[in-house]
Amino acid sequence: MKHLMLGLGILILGLVLWFVFSYVLISEEQRIYQIMHKGARSVEKGSLFSISQVISPQYSDASGLDRDGLLGVLRDFFSKSSNRKIIITDCQITLEGKAASADITFQFQSDIKGGIAPYADWIVETTANPVTYR
Repeated sequence: MKHLMLGLGILILGLVLWFVFSYVLISEEQRIYQIMHKGARSVEKGSLFSISQVISPQYSDASGLDRDGLLGVLRDFFSKSSNRKIIITDCQITLEGKAASADITFQFQSDIKGGIAPYADWIVETTANPVTYR
């Protein structure tokens, strides 16, 4: 019984240390990077609920979309696509007081039912005017 309690105590201590080093003692840049990766995994899974948790209510981009507009585009896109994969290749995070911005370069792959025609204008717009997420 004594060894069991000791083992359980060591396990709990290990979990507490993992939590502290993974979520508490990290920089703001690391925290933002974790949020971006969570967003990428949410897009890959096609989970609107998960992606809505990481998109700021103040979201806006160069193509004119706000948070609700982006979620609408993603809802439509998720219904017409499968095998989504996002690879973040570069990320520059800038902290400005309590605000932050991130310039993200990523590769995106997907199978789209019916081709890319419905998204062609949006793809061209976001390629010509890189999106800055704030």
